[in-house]
Amino acid sequence: MDGYGVIIEEIRSCGRDAVTAGEDTGRVDLPAAVSGVEPALPGSASAGSASTLSMVWKTRLRTLGDDVVRLGTDLGGTAEEYAHNEATARANLETADRRHRRHE
Repeated sequence: MDGYGVIIEEIRSCGRDAVTAGEDTGRVDLPAAVSGVEPALPGSASAGSASTLSMVWKTRLRTLGDDVVRLGTDLGGTAEEYAHNEATARANLETADRRHRRHE
């Protein structure tokens, strides 16, 4: 295909997939990977670092998940806007065609 094109259903599908991925990302318990460090090494620098790392991972994963959900939602909205504009353009062309045929 030459030039610009839009496959509305593909945009919808990408949006749904992004929402699912974002929701899944928000449920990942990455902090659990370092949860045993603090009790295993109480009072150590590693224990404090593991606690900090755990909080950072939790915040970043939640933010990433929220951002990906927002992207997916925006893609879904974009698909709906494209579909609406296509329907409006189709209706306008059909109206113009009917008017043209009446004047032939």
